[in-house]
Amino acid sequence: MAHYFFHFRDRRGLLRDGEGRDLASVARMRMAALADARSMIADDVLHGAVRLDQCIEVEDAEGAPVYSLAFADAVTVTGG
Repeated sequence: MAHYFFHFRDRRGLLRDGEGRDLASVARMRMAALADARSMIADDVLHGAVRLDQCIEVEDAEGAPVYSLAFADAVTVTGG
């Protein structure tokens, strides 16, 4: 089990995750980041404005960056 922190970055700066989560694998960490990004995007949709220039930056327990997921990479936008 590894401990990861899921920070949120937007044009205003970085919102740090102070608690983090224990996850069994790197694959689970990536799935959690994807689920978090999609959840935030879904909430934005409910409020009528979606920003895809945000990202989730993941650090390990020692504070080393291990993964970054741009919101634009978390969804596929089709149509007009």
